[in-house]
Amino acid sequence: YLSGQAGNSGDALRTDVFHSVLENYPDINVLAETPGTWSQSEAQKVVTTWISSFGDQIDGVVTQDVMAEGIMKAYDNAGMEYPVMSGDA
Repeated sequence: YLSGQAGNSGDALRTDVFHSVLENYPDINVLAETPGTWSQSEAQKVVTTWISSFGDQIDGVVTQDVMAEGIMKAYDNAGMEYPVMSGDA
């Protein structure tokens, strides 16, 4: 889960809803939860680290707002196909 700007009320609300929805799906394992600060470049850095740590264990990425392009760039640079993603863009 790539959240937004830590401490922001919009981010907190979205994160709370994310967790409440996941309660209905106990078989889904969240490998990592990191703020992406609503920045494509920060999202790319975070997801590059995730790819290094988890590789093909990542089945999907849930993100907020404009960070999808940064996620895609991280996967492009790793030479990997995009996972299932939700979020803006």
